[in-house]
Amino acid sequence: MRRLVREIFLVGVGIVIRNRDGCVVGSSTQRLVASFSLMVAEATTIVCGINFAVSSGWLLCVLESDAKSMVGLVLSGTAPLAEVGVVIVDIIRLVNGFQIALSFVPRAADRVADCLAKLALASSEDHFYLNSIPPSMEGLVLADWLG
Repeated sequence: MRRLVREIFLVGVGIVIRNRDGCVVGSSTQRLVASFSLMVAEATTIVCGINFAVSSGWLLCVLESDAKSMVGLVLSGTAPLAEVGVVIVDIIRLVNGFQIALSFVPRAADRVADCLAKLALASSEDHFYLNSIPPSMEGLVLADWLG
């Protein structure tokens, strides 16, 4: 008898919410224990970002992600039949239900979120910050804001 065993791994989620002036109004570090594909992990991080924005009261916003293939799938409005399709359908419903725009940004332009995702992997708890960011990220946020 053969058993299909999937590897379990950790996914770090880094979320930065900025107002129209570029100032941080919220941030989060979350760690997911995953046994699903990398594509599902990328899609799940988008769901985490939407959920944080909505639960914080930001119903009209632009969500930026460095997961180019996920952004493309969501913007196409069609979900593949693969495992990731279920999560894509959820994202499409959330985006349409809360007037959230989704756009791709290269990882180099998303340094703060990338560093927050790495910070999430070092913690055993999820963290949510309103009108702030972890102190260790303040210099990076300032450098990013100044251009």
